[in-house]
Amino acid sequence: MYELVQGNAPFTGNNPKEIGSKIIARKIKYSPKCTPEYIDLVDKILQSDPAKRIPLIKVFDHPWVKFFEGKYNLKKQPSV
Repeated sequence: MYELVQGNAPFTGNNPKEIGSKIIARKIKYSPKCTPEYIDLVDKILQSDPAKRIPLIKVFDHPWVKFFEGKYNLKKQPSV
């Protein structure tokens, strides 16, 4: 999601150790055009501690995702 919106990976570096350090430090750069809802969702997805990470099922109920449901008139299909 971050790459689709921003056009690059959230954590980059010259080697795996450098990338790993950025992941642990959670140094994420956002475009000034990013909405607070988008930043909130990305922060929740990119939590390094799995216990603190947003569950996938809750991503679909996040305000940023709900905005696009309304904007494009998307409706969840009933489960079969």
